Amino acid sequence: MIKRISLLFYILMFIVSGLQSQDLEVPEVVITKRKTKYVLLPATAYSPETGVTAGFLSAMFFDLAKGDTLTRMSQIALLGVITTKSQISVGTDFTIFTPKEKYRIEGRAEYQRNVDRNFGRGNNANGLVQKIDPETGAVKDEFNFLEFTSNQIDFRLSGMYRFKDGLFGGPAYHLNSASKVEPFGNRIVVGNNALISETQIEARLSGVGFGITYDTRDNLNNAKSGYFTQMRHLFYDDVFGSTHSFYNLYLDHRFYKRIYKEQSAAFRILSDQRFSKKDLPLYGLSSIGGNDFVRGYFNGTYRNNHVLGFETEYRIPLQQDPTAKFWVFWKRLAIHLFASGAQVMDTWQDFDLTAFRATIGFGGRYVVNFNQRINLRFDVGYGLHKGATANGRAWGVYFFLGEAF
Repeated sequence: MIKRISLLFYILMFIVSGLQSQDLEVPEVVITKRKTKYVLLPATAYSPETGVTAGFLSAMFFDLAKGDTLTRMSQIALLGVITTKSQISVGTDFTIFTPKEKYRIEGRAEYQRNVDRNFGRGNNANGLVQKIDPETGAVKDEFNFLEFTSNQIDFRLSGMYRFKDGLFGGPAYHLNSASKVEPFGNRIVVGNNALISETQIEARLSGVGFGITYDTRDNLNNAKSGYFTQMRHLFYDDVFGSTHSFYNLYLDHRFYKRIYKEQSAAFRILSDQRFSKKDLPLYGLSSIGGNDFVRGYFNGTYRNNHVLGFETEYRIPLQQDPTAKFWVFWKRLAIHLFASGAQVMDTWQDFDLTAFRATIGFGGRYVVNFNQRINLRFDVGYGLHKGATANGRAWGVYFFLGEAF
């Protein structure tokens, strides 16, 4: 099965590479002067994973094509925040287009002093952890996760060549390092719970491979029409400095369509597969939850070698007016409704239609920048699975800049 999947991926890469020899159909270029734009905002946000955050967000939008409107604006974002959970995060995201979009360079670099939760592995977060009073030794609370702190570095980089309009392909690299892992608070794993106690956290994952991106979205930040499909095949091995050897097949497919006037629908399906002969560390596993994938569950509530999930969202702009002043809030509002579901598996033989962990939710949007379609996002997600927390179902409130997908 694994060999067939790998063969299919490389056949697809071969077909796409063959397109390079064909003449590109280049529509008529329209030259319009586009100035470099800057956005500087206070990065106030909230999620169950971080608590309240405070810091800054800076973004720059620039034109490397010197007015060629067929080439999308490049963008670089910088973020630096601290949180009420004693977390620190500094990072950058970037997507750069060269003239005529001949090359697309994108990546991410982030450092975190993080507080996270180890729910163990599997589609049921039913491990038991007790919080102990350090003075009396009495049990104060019971949880289904073990909190810990760690230093994390995450770095991604891909450089892709345009084979034809919207279709890019090229090499990719990923590094994730988790170090200085320490328990957070006086909590102990109850019994011989291998789901939590035997899941390794500290590791360095370094992988090299190839990626393909098909992108016809009308906007990178908040698309109303078009497709986005991204496939990656990465090999992690000690040759590249990795402490674990495995390979990853990743597929993220999104579809956006205008429904009525400025209203639009967005759909996403995600498949993240990890193949290894040995157990993988916590951050080497595929996961569900967080502010941008299956909102409502804590990020990493469900982890395993494989994940398959979907999301759908309906976006309803209200009385939006690009000429409105920033403080005229009623002319910058939108309402979003969303639903999602996903499941994790140890092997594909464990796939079960009844095992999807579903969420539903709603949110509000406030337009920060009409030209680049940058929104402040407020979402409330409700997890429908009864075993997501020690007390039953989970829910999350998220306040971020930018769309979930």
